[in-house]
Amino acid sequence: MKNGKIFIFHPFQLRSMGFRRSYLYVFLDSLLMMLGFATLTMSSIAREGLLNFFSVSAELYDWAYVSYTFGLFAAFFLGRSSYFERNFKKGVLLSVLFAAIPQILIPLIPFFSIFLILRFIQGFIIALVPLFSAQVGELFREGRAFAKGIILGGIFLGGIFGSFSGSSLVDLFGWKFSFVLTGVLMLFGLALWEILVEDLKKRVKKRDVSSPWRLSFTYIWGFSLFFALWVVFTIQGLLPSTVYSLGLSKEEASVFSTFLSASKVFWSILIGYLTYKISIGAKDNRELFISASKTMIFSYLLGFVGLLMTSYAIKTGDLQIFYISLFLSGAVQGVAPVFWSTPAVIFPESMVTSGAFAIGLVSNSANAIGPFITKLLVEKEVIFGWIALSLAPILGIFFTILSRKMNLPSESQNL
Repeated sequence: MKNGKIFIFHPFQLRSMGFRRSYLYVFLDSLLMMLGFATLTMSSIAREGLLNFFSVSAELYDWAYVSYTFGLFAAFFLGRSSYFERNFKKGVLLSVLFAAIPQILIPLIPFFSIFLILRFIQGFIIALVPLFSAQVGELFREGRAFAKGIILGGIFLGGIFGSFSGSSLVDLFGWKFSFVLTGVLMLFGLALWEILVEDLKKRVKKRDVSSPWRLSFTYIWGFSLFFALWVVFTIQGLLPSTVYSLGLSKEEASVFSTFLSASKVFWSILIGYLTYKISIGAKDNRELFISASKTMIFSYLLGFVGLLMTSYAIKTGDLQIFYISLFLSGAVQGVAPVFWSTPAVIFPESMVTSGAFAIGLVSNSANAIGPFITKLLVEKEVIFGWIALSLAPILGIFFTILSRKMNLPSESQNL
């Protein structure tokens, strides 16, 4: 109560109070990503309960992860719809519902075929990534990569948080109630986000604006992230068998997995911050793009060194080098926030959201094919998989350099 009147706080008053709304939005975006991906770890944590619930073998159950992975890829086809391009907040709402509603339904429907479909739909939550890129493009200029690094860090924080809290939930309440509870928690985070975050400004799409799918730059630039995602999505799954080959236990494998996830959070934020620092003073889109490509190449080089060291550590059985090599390998994740900071730089304003989905579809095709190719190599010997991954950063650097030599679609619309 103030001067005899009831004072009602409105979230948009944060701006007038001297608090930059952009900082709040980055925090809320990261929180939503963390809650979403923490929730999705439940299918792994409650594996034994789900095996009994569906009465399937472990080998058949593994197809659920394959289904989810294909969902992560298919999500980027949503960008072909003008709905996501014109409705930012509704797009976020739909993306989270794609994950939360199936989470609540899974323990209620004892049919494995339906479970596979629900896991596929849950992969659509990744549509948040291009949507938040469009948001970051509007809120920031030089600081886009730093903001995006914090937001993407939420994915791996979610994995860490989920792995610790999920087991406790299952022990306390059982896996069925835990699924429902985590689904509701995701909806709570969504409600908080929807209340506090403003929509993007409406863009009038010009009829003569070309589609991002008609631009060769879309495909070349998409492949600059493709090989980073190949590494990121493969090493987490490859790690347990690698640790076991070193004669270590399941508990030690869990420690290494958490360590790797933490390193990805670190590199996401650090590389994003470095990109921000070297972008200060950039005069136009071309200079912002060159700054971004430099830190992407730097991330790839660190990852290349780390992956080579990992192969050496496996061959020699040196655990100290293995820890260091995993930390450096995680640097490849630093490519992602920089890449996802660029849609507002490389595309005209009216094409930013659709362009983000387009480059996302090209780059995330790595989800669909990368791990399978590596798996074929690992079946012969674990070290072959790591050697193959060591080549990925070199190809990523090649496509990044190739993109630098091309004209940006937004070249005539500098900031």
